[in-house]
Amino acid sequence: MAEIKAQWEISKQNQIYLGFVLILLASLIFSSSFPVIRSIVWEVSPQLQIALRFGIAAMLLTPFFRGFTLPLLRDGAIVGILFFCLCAAEALGLQELTANRAGFIVALSVIFVTLFELIAGKPISLRVILAAFMSFVGTGIMAWNQDVSLVGASWFLICALLDSAYILVIEKVTLQHSPMQLSIISFWVTAFLGILWSFPQLSTQMEVVNRHIGAIAYLALVATILYFFVELLGQRWIPGQEVAIFRAIDPILTAILSFLLLGETLTTRDVWGGILILIAIVLVVTKKDIGEEKSSPNSPISAN
Repeated sequence: MAEIKAQWEISKQNQIYLGFVLILLASLIFSSSFPVIRSIVWEVSPQLQIALRFGIAAMLLTPFFRGFTLPLLRDGAIVGILFFCLCAAEALGLQELTANRAGFIVALSVIFVTLFELIAGKPISLRVILAAFMSFVGTGIMAWNQDVSLVGASWFLICALLDSAYILVIEKVTLQHSPMQLSIISFWVTAFLGILWSFPQLSTQMEVVNRHIGAIAYLALVATILYFFVELLGQRWIPGQEVAIFRAIDPILTAILSFLLLGETLTTRDVWGGILILIAIVLVVTKKDIGEEKSSPNSPISAN
């Protein structure tokens, strides 16, 4: 029995490590969408981007649809609405902010997720709280003393709140439904809302769309389909608050990609803030017993 238990715990640890790798990949994909959207947002409107991005993704996956239940339809609709609002806030904000500044503000979701879970009474270790605080400080250092549009910053503050809600909702539904079925319903809901929002432009921007078909295809295939599946699989094994801390790497990746793709500059503050965020991530990944249960289900904070 002891040998079987040890094998199970090793397997569980491997699953959690795999979960962190998948979340890292999801962060890279999410961060790459910022400079891509920024590069086309002046010609392809945010509403048309969403309609095309999710419409293409939904149509490509629909042949794999195997029917739905009411709980699946409900959860898919919730995720789809959150995704629509998140993408709308992101695209509107990128009309006002550079891609790397936007990434810093969205990273505030690390503190929002931790606060939401503390308010809900979920047990959170002191190590995770410390890591969340370090991520928050690192993000603040990266964004401090920058000329930032108030309108753009407001959109991305909304984006951070929506991203926090998205992380927590995905944590709840990811084990209840097939990732394929959940994604198809979510994509169709998001695409439908995008089509309603962009309807007056569908016939007038086709020439512009043709000029940016590569970027739109990337957003549909990689930043939507691949990102959604990787995020869903990763969150099967990682708690929401730890996902949020690990996703604090987003502004680092966004800053690097924005520098490489758009020529946006990196500063000394970006480097020091990024180091703090990386330390916070190491705190989460290298906790003493990565597969351990929380010590007290009745206490919101545990000692580990």
